[in-house]
Amino acid sequence: MLIFAFYSIEAKWWYVYNRTFVTCWKLKYIYERGVYKMKRIAKLSFFYSMLGLFLGAFYREFTKINGFTGKTVLSGLHPHVLVLGAFFFLIVLLLEKLFELTKNKNFNKFFITYNIGLLLTVIMMAIRGCIEVLNIGISNTIDSSISGMAGLGHIIITIAYILFFLILHNRVNYADKK
Repeated sequence: MLIFAFYSIEAKWWYVYNRTFVTCWKLKYIYERGVYKMKRIAKLSFFYSMLGLFLGAFYREFTKINGFTGKTVLSGLHPHVLVLGAFFFLIVLLLEKLFELTKNKNFNKFFITYNIGLLLTVIMMAIRGCIEVLNIGISNTIDSSISGMAGLGHIIITIAYILFFLILHNRVNYADKK
């Protein structure tokens, strides 16, 4: 009988495989893997909530220090990050609990795509807002580049939303069949 073991960094426990016990160990792995993914989503939601709070404080202090009283894109960073980051991933966490979204093969594609798009959009909004507050004269080329990158971030988020709703539709149909 062949027995071998290896340590999983992701799940933080030893796997022992042989022909008779492999099923028990696989079930434990699948359960712990799902819990790990839920923790990852919860931690990401926490990260975005902290980022949103930081950006709100940054907007208030940065405009106060520079004596800026007009409208700026920086004022939209706080709600964008809280809604599109923290609240969205809290909703994803609830849907994960109900429909096990992470079992879909495209979930990681959605997860990575959405985070890249959101971070790109937030970074470009922050750059645009700082330029407005500091009243820096920039060329039309740089202005267009900033707008283009922000637009690219929005397109990436849109692609991620399409992926998300395809995953959700798939998992809801799977839950209905059970």
